[in-house]
Amino acid sequence: MSYLRRLVKAFFVGIAGIGPFVILTCYIYFVLGYDEDHPWLSLMLTVTEALSFCYTAVIHAFTNFVPLSALKYDDDNRAFVIILYSIVFTTQITNFYFDVKFMLIGIERTIAFKRKATYETEGSHVGKEIAAVALAMAFVISVVRCDVVWRLNSTVEFDARLRKVMMWDKYFPGVLFAFSMATCAMFQGVFAFRCLSKNLRKLESSSLSESYETRQIVATMAWLRRLARVFVIITVGNFPFMGFTCYLYFVLGYDEDHPWMLMMVTVMFNMGNIYVCLTTIFMFQDFPQLRSAVYKDFPFLKWAEPAKIISQGECNAMYFEVLRTTWRHPRD
Repeated sequence: MSYLRRLVKAFFVGIAGIGPFVILTCYIYFVLGYDEDHPWLSLMLTVTEALSFCYTAVIHAFTNFVPLSALKYDDDNRAFVIILYSIVFTTQITNFYFDVKFMLIGIERTIAFKRKATYETEGSHVGKEIAAVALAMAFVISVVRCDVVWRLNSTVEFDARLRKVMMWDKYFPGVLFAFSMATCAMFQGVFAFRCLSKNLRKLESSSLSESYETRQIVATMAWLRRLARVFVIITVGNFPFMGFTCYLYFVLGYDEDHPWMLMMVTVMFNMGNIYVCLTTIFMFQDFPQLRSAVYKDFPFLKWAEPAKIISQGECNAMYFEVLRTTWRHPRD
């Protein structure tokens, strides 16, 4: 069938577009997985970022290439529609992870601070529990969202109604809700880390284990601060596209399958992909364990710092400073 050929084409387009980033993400996942000194936070975030935008980007390409005639729920096409919508439904769950990642980071690091004396040995266990709870919440919220969208579109034709329910990017108010959730989660994460920063200033003394966990929290705070700045920049950059899309949808009455709507949503997807790439780069810069592991596997990435050229005047100044220190009287 023609739509099967388009599906295959969509698959290769999606893989070609995000393939390098998928490979990079998988590599970082395995590096962090075998690094016992690395906090579970970064491993969890890497996995969720990979699931949310690598996987979602491929599915997004699928849904844009599949013709509407292939999504009709009838006897001849029922199995294909059920399989496709089941796969697409999982993108709602992975997208939820992306939206609430700042909140998850804040919760995990707050627990790490409260248990800083023992968290070095139990951090992975706590992180997995947080990820499991978030997964359950994502499933429940996705089901509730589907029910709400189904009820709000009671007058829409069945196939179009089903498409709006199962494909979160085919119902524009749902896209707005996802952006709002991500923004609120970011503010909650920033608030949690501001509280952590105040508590760290009050911390007077700590054991070796507590000092290690404190350094991890400080590194994560520096990383989150950079992510928050990029998130704000990406959000501000998205405002013109979001405003234009709202005008098309709410004022002109365009539906989600209109070429202009598809183009605007794709632009916002690409902005999100840029954000995910910057997230990975910042993680590489701010966590020395990851950087050391990557340099061990790819030593050519470690650029040697050029030797500093010292002028003759600086040499003379250093020479006389050494003489002055050497000849100084003990009582001086």
